[in-house]
Amino acid sequence: MRTTVDLEDSLIRRAKSVAAEHGEPLKKLIGRAIARELGAPDNIKTSTLPKRVELPLIGGRRNKKYAFSGKDLERILADEDSRPYDGRKGK
Repeated sequence: MRTTVDLEDSLIRRAKSVAAEHGEPLKKLIGRAIARELGAPDNIKTSTLPKRVELPLIGGRRNKKYAFSGKDLERILADEDSRPYDGRKGK
């Protein structure tokens, strides 16, 4: 849907800058901002939202508990980020 809105020049300049930094069109940035303000995710109808889950999602067989310190998690994530992504799940 098309609409016309008058906004301050400084706000539009800032929005264009942020959109460019994210590599997205201004239209998408504005849509996300409005959705966030209204409490709805981007381009998703609230009736189609998946059920919320409780964190942590880390678990194993027979409800085995895992204890991670902040340093452990930081190391795991850094190691994961250093590996090249090949597009396959589970790698």
